[in-house]
Amino acid sequence: MPAFCCRWRMGRFFFIKKIRGLVLRWARRSLLLLTLVSLLYLLHNNSVYDSPPSRLSPDRRRLALSVMHTETPQAHAGSMLYLNSTITNVACSGLLSRRILNTTQLKTFLDILGPFAYDPRKHSERTSRDKGFCEDLQMKRGFYRWPVTQQEEEFPLAFSFKVHKAPDMFERLLSVLWRPHNFYCIHVDFKAPHDVFSHVENISRCFPNVVLTPTRLDVKYASIVSLQADLDCTKLALKSPVKWKYHVSLCGQEFPLKTNLEMVQLITALNGTNDVENYAPSAYFAALSYKYKSVISNGVNKQTNVSKEPFQHKEVAIRKGSAYNTLSRPFVEWVLSFDQVSHDFLEWLNGTWAPDELFWATLSYRQGAPGGPGMEVRHDTDSVLTKAVNWRWDAYKCRGIFAPYRSSCIFSSLDLPWLLKRHELIANKFDSHLDSTVLDCLELELERRAIAGYLEIRSALITSGSANISGSAGQGSRSSVLSMNASRFAVGSWPVVSSLNWTFYRSLPTFQ
Repeated sequence: MPAFCCRWRMGRFFFIKKIRGLVLRWARRSLLLLTLVSLLYLLHNNSVYDSPPSRLSPDRRRLALSVMHTETPQAHAGSMLYLNSTITNVACSGLLSRRILNTTQLKTFLDILGPFAYDPRKHSERTSRDKGFCEDLQMKRGFYRWPVTQQEEEFPLAFSFKVHKAPDMFERLLSVLWRPHNFYCIHVDFKAPHDVFSHVENISRCFPNVVLTPTRLDVKYASIVSLQADLDCTKLALKSPVKWKYHVSLCGQEFPLKTNLEMVQLITALNGTNDVENYAPSAYFAALSYKYKSVISNGVNKQTNVSKEPFQHKEVAIRKGSAYNTLSRPFVEWVLSFDQVSHDFLEWLNGTWAPDELFWATLSYRQGAPGGPGMEVRHDTDSVLTKAVNWRWDAYKCRGIFAPYRSSCIFSSLDLPWLLKRHELIANKFDSHLDSTVLDCLELELERRAIAGYLEIRSALITSGSANISGSAGQGSRSSVLSMNASRFAVGSWPVVSSLNWTFYRSLPTFQ
């Protein structure tokens, strides 16, 4: 009997202990689940940094009003442009207010977002398989969400792109830059995988003002082929029915820092001048580039020890610059159609290293060149308008990573404050597979400024009663162009406009 009682008490003790352990484990898990649900609720209502949780966030309120006033399938489809725009807004708010200061904090925050964050690769795969590719692309990417002013329509631009990978990145870039009155040309590298070319080709078929070059060149870094790809697009631009004013060259891994209206205002202020980086090359670069012949060997443009004959036109000073520039139409026509020296120079550049960094810079600096700046323009003096690039040796230290075998920064979300202070039109470069949040934030800021600029012009139109007001920036010197951004394009309260409400943009009329 005593042994039985002992065993019974021991059994009851372990049974109670097991039950107590299960209850405590359930309580801890419930508390953790409740904490996660609360956090997601706060994120969903955009209240972590700015909004009190008891109030409807501005994004959700605008979306609700949009759906209430536009009961169409397009309105609801537009709300899918970004599946979790409010979460992105929270991340952007933290980055711009510097509440997120380092990579550890950023990684922790993005880990919390987890599967709720927007994945461009999934979007690209989804649209590639759809039968209604163009409709799906235009709706989900929001090509028509940008308001267009009369000033923009009267000052069309031409854009050319060199693409060799990341079709989702290019798709996003084009959706931000595209306007129905501009012209767009794409060269897809011959080495690009078939799915990359197929995806870009499908995109080009959706818009009458987007074309592919008929010939795909096998582009080698720092070779004449890279320059030829640019020239192929430039020639197509001259043949297009769009009477563009300026030509802007890009690659597929860049992203704009200015809205189309802001670009037009800044480029208009150039007053016909080309924006081409140019300066006298160093002795080291001259020896590397054109003092000796270069040949393509094993897919790489390599220098030989064979001396190269000097350029036959002795009066032409060789200048160093960038491969990516903003060129006036008269200058492009002069180079490609009328000027014999330009043709001779192009032939001479075959067999040099990085000819695309010599061609436009040298010709733009020539006496009598249309739109020639007549001055030295350098990246390190912040006098270039086209492209913001952060090199390894620049004063600003990249918060992302440096491209393999290159010295240029691949920007991360932590570079946002620096990017939004820049005066340039475009930033190079980005990788949406490494960090898509920086692109989310830039796109949201561009949307905010696009609608703000439109409403500013609309207000001026109503006040003056004149239909000719288009928010022109006027014309002036290069220094006035570069100083325009300090006050006019400053980052305001975040965010004013949401990607979710792109259908609102489509309802805004174009000024006539």
